[in-house]
Amino acid sequence: PGHSTNPETRRRLLRPRVDRDILSLIDYLLDNEITLHTQVVLCPGYNDGEDLEATIGDLAARWPGIRSLAIVPLGTTEHREGLVDLAPVTPEIARALLLQVRRRQREFRKGHGVDFVYLADEIYRILGIEPPPARRYDGFPQIENGIGMTRHFLDQMRATPRLFPEAASRGERRFTFVTGALFEPILRRAVSETLARTGEEAEVEIVGCENRFFGRTVTVAGLLAAGDILAGLVGRDPGDRVYIPPAMLTDDGLFLDDRTLDEVSREVGVPVEPGLFRT
Repeated sequence: PGHSTNPETRRRLLRPRVDRDILSLIDYLLDNEITLHTQVVLCPGYNDGEDLEATIGDLAARWPGIRSLAIVPLGTTEHREGLVDLAPVTPEIARALLLQVRRRQREFRKGHGVDFVYLADEIYRILGIEPPPARRYDGFPQIENGIGMTRHFLDQMRATPRLFPEAASRGERRFTFVTGALFEPILRRAVSETLARTGEEAEVEIVGCENRFFGRTVTVAGLLAAGDILAGLVGRDPGDRVYIPPAMLTDDGLFLDDRTLDEVSREVGVPVEPGLFRT
């Protein structure tokens, strides 16, 4: 919804060439039986606090036509010369946001049986806490936007009987998992716990790659480019196979810098493939 239903906030954030009433546009879509899943990119000092409270209320009032609202933290690249400074989502802001959203979730679940508003995984990582259980994501309607992806992955890890079921037949036992800096500690712990449970004799190295394509301030795995992976693997033994998050690839199987899996596999010297689980 333009990241706020407040016209003045939308003007400050978007500087639109044509000033439109976002709620009228939403109502037009709903009147034509189009179901919406919405998103707010939280920009501290612009659309948080009371402004966010009003936006949640305006959108929630249009349920079930609007089925969900995702709130994701602002992410900035290092390529912002001449642009307005934007404040990051700090742990203090994230904590206040969590309390605000939890209150609205309790209200909505009591009335409609779903949470309706969901926080991006980054908020829980910023705070260093576990994401909610799967049932609180109500079927994961916005998982492709990073809403519940961590919970979905962790639950799959805890349910899998073996991480590498085909390793023995391939003669493989050494693997590298590539991810972003933000997810590295979560992945490291999850892999360690899973291998201890399955008893597999596998050696796994976790590599949290720095994002050089967009800049070091971008820490999510899905925005890593092929060049970032190659740079992160320089000087490392990749083992027998490298696994990357499926979110790194476009629907056409390309990385953000237009390289292919085959190209990256040739440069690394071992197969590079998306896995272990796909959302």
